[in-house]
Amino acid sequence: MKKTAKLGMAVLLAALIALALIGCGEQEPPVATYAEGVTIEGVALAGLTEDEARELLTGLITAPGLGSVTVEVNGTRHELDLSGAAGTVHMDEALSQGLAYDEEENPVPEGGVDLTLAYSYDLTPIKDEVLAFAESLCTEPVDATYTFDKNAEGCFVYTAHTDGMTVNGEELYAALCEYVAAEDFSQPLTAAFTVVPAAVTLEDVQYATQLVSSATSSYASGSNNAPNRVFNLEKALGMFDGYVLGPGEEFSFNTVLGPRYSSLGWKSAGAINNGKSVQEPGGGVCQVSSTTFNAVLMADLTVVERAPHSWPLAYLPAGQDATINTGTQDFIFRNDRETPVILVTEINKEEETITVSIYGEPLPDGLHIELESERTGTISQPEDEYVVDSTLSAGSKVQDRKGRSGSTYDTYKIYLDEEGNVVERVFAYSTRYRAISAIYHISQDVYDVMMGIAEETPPVDEPLEELPPEDEPVEEAPPADEPVDVEEQPAVDEATPTPDPAPAGSDPSGDEELF
Repeated sequence: MKKTAKLGMAVLLAALIALALIGCGEQEPPVATYAEGVTIEGVALAGLTEDEARELLTGLITAPGLGSVTVEVNGTRHELDLSGAAGTVHMDEALSQGLAYDEEENPVPEGGVDLTLAYSYDLTPIKDEVLAFAESLCTEPVDATYTFDKNAEGCFVYTAHTDGMTVNGEELYAALCEYVAAEDFSQPLTAAFTVVPAAVTLEDVQYATQLVSSATSSYASGSNNAPNRVFNLEKALGMFDGYVLGPGEEFSFNTVLGPRYSSLGWKSAGAINNGKSVQEPGGGVCQVSSTTFNAVLMADLTVVERAPHSWPLAYLPAGQDATINTGTQDFIFRNDRETPVILVTEINKEEETITVSIYGEPLPDGLHIELESERTGTISQPEDEYVVDSTLSAGSKVQDRKGRSGSTYDTYKIYLDEEGNVVERVFAYSTRYRAISAIYHISQDVYDVMMGIAEETPPVDEPLEELPPEDEPVEEAPPADEPVDVEEQPAVDEATPTPDPAPAGSDPSGDEELF
């Protein structure tokens, strides 16, 4: 009994202590809620706890898409779409600010208060697009160019160069992340870029197309202005007007002009064949090659092949001509510069002149070249040659070719500075104009007298016909499609005399020059 009573008393005591402790404990404060009139991004939160408000806003509000932003590169604006960026809503600050309002110490302003949320964006999902966008902004440089245009001032039309640029994709991505984080889209994002200069600038092509040399000759004298000859001059000049000769390339007149046959449109005009003035298709083109020869020397280009005429001609100083002929003589020169040269031609029918000009980079140090030739010797005229012609009447002696003495000349290139002072005098060429024997056709009886076979009877007739004046072509013969069989001998000092007349009908070797 006593043990039971004691146990009951202990239980009762424990219960009393427990009740006492409960009665002495602190009560939990009420949970804070949002006051009337508090909204976030327009969502009313009155009466909601912070957790309830967070849950509500999370279901209603997501980060707005960025859309496109403006990126400015080198003064040009471009649009970049950022709608694929991942946005995050940040609510903590706005939720805390909303709970700070209460009815006593911090009442809600009249009309309520609408708080805004903060957002951040992760551009990682669109980084590849940003890198591709940067690549699209890169441009290749465009070199300046020139086009030959005879009607343009200076004969050339220029297109200016354009520099290229590169945009570093990683740098643009980093700058874009900072730009978005700043949340100020009122101004475009200015992207950094690197200029890629053009390899050839406008100044370069203008420098490379300056007038280097120009040579002019006249066709006004004698028969040089015969219509057929002027036609050939104009035809030949037109075939290389604007011709671009690249570094290391050669220019061959026979290649560029092609064969001078009447079937190819060339007209018969004055030429030299076997030391005689004749009419041949393409006559006159040697004035074009000779004028070009002068321009080539004054441009300091390299002469590969050149031969003079049989005798000096009036349209250029002696020693400064260059003959050509289909299949035999050629005038060839080479451009040994590192840049191209351009050949420009002109015929002035009012002044009866032709001009060949060479454009390219100017000579160094402002130099220009003039030509000077001096006579260095004379070659005696060979003995006369005689040909027995059975078609001639007795006592006949007819001159077929005039004899000429030869001569030699030295030509120099005179280098002058911008003030016209002589800097250097350089030997360029020696020229030999061969001596030419006179040729007579004689009848058999005259030959017999010359050889002592018969005694002289009646005096030998004077030549039956007068040869035309020097450099004058004889009466035009029907044009031939094929050139005569010729052989140039520019280095011959004297023709071989013929003590025994050649039989009639022989075909002596000679040369053809389309002067």
